[in-house]
Amino acid sequence: MNLNRHRSGMRSWAERHHFAIGLALTFVGLAAVGAIHFLGVKGSLATMIGAFAAFALLFGQGFRWNRGPMFPPSEINRKNRWKYLVFAAILWGSLFLLWWFRIRPLAK
Repeated sequence: MNLNRHRSGMRSWAERHHFAIGLALTFVGLAAVGAIHFLGVKGSLATMIGAFAAFALLFGQGFRWNRGPMFPPSEINRKNRWKYLVFAAILWGSLFLLWWFRIRPLAK
């Protein structure tokens, strides 16, 4: 059964307006960069706005260039979801232990 043919009539709002979303995100990113230069923002606020602008430009270009769904469903993820969750828990636990025993004593 071809799922692409079956779903062709059931497009989501984001799929129908892919190009417009990408264009809007690109303009928001460019406006954020312009705001940094126009307002003369310095320091961490400029870094935060710059990071926001970078992500907006990145996702804007991604939406404009990509014609398919952004996150298509994957059978591997459905079948092995518990493995990914355990792996993520181990990674977060190791980061917490690293912070607790290595980084936290350095802050004192």
